[in-house]
Amino acid sequence: MSSNVFDNAVARADLGFAYTIPFAEGSQRVIAWQEAHGGFEDSDDFPFYDAILEAWARLVEVMARELEPLDL
Repeated sequence: MSSNVFDNAVARADLGFAYTIPFAEGSQRVIAWQEAHGGFEDSDDFPFYDAILEAWARLVEVMARELEPLDL
């Protein structure tokens, strides 16, 4: 399973793209599809996922400390 996040700002600006499925409905469709196709992985079977999240949290803290003096 993989996930992605996309910014559609360029498609909206250049192509006139407009989404037609509200986020909540889209989320429900994704969950229904996952359940119909074997469900979700048990994250306990993949300790690497925890390592990724821990590393991400550490990096976010470092980035926040480094950007704080910039007063953005």
